[in-house]
Amino acid sequence: MGKKQSAKNAAAGETGEKEYKEIYLYHLKSGAYIGPADGNEDQIHAYTEVKPPLVPDGDESVQVFKDGKWSLVKTQVLEETEKQISKRDRLLSASDWTQLEDSPVDKKLWAEYRAKLRDINKQDGFPDKTEWPEIPELVTIEKAPEA
Repeated sequence: MGKKQSAKNAAAGETGEKEYKEIYLYHLKSGAYIGPADGNEDQIHAYTEVKPPLVPDGDESVQVFKDGKWSLVKTQVLEETEKQISKRDRLLSASDWTQLEDSPVDKKLWAEYRAKLRDINKQDGFPDKTEWPEIPELVTIEKAPEA
């Protein structure tokens, strides 16, 4: 396996002799290991120089990078995590309009709901026992008539 240029060195624009380190890619949201970098650091969004652990033969786990370290996670847990994160992303996207300046809803209430959605993966028991926040009512706030 060849060595790849460290993204840190490339970003610093160092000249002359470069330090080369192995770079490992992982999925930005799930943390699942993708593979070693192909040398094009400009397109890397989630990477580390920490080498992932080997998956033992017959083990149905995948390597996942989270909080600065690799761990082995059962495939079904990773799939459930991705499913829950996808649902969270859809709910956030569907409520984007509530944060627009001219949106006639209680923005604070909707902002709290959206914050709870963003933190859904921090719950104890996630992803198996996810408690979804209650969607705020669509009560419109009446604006004063323009003079």
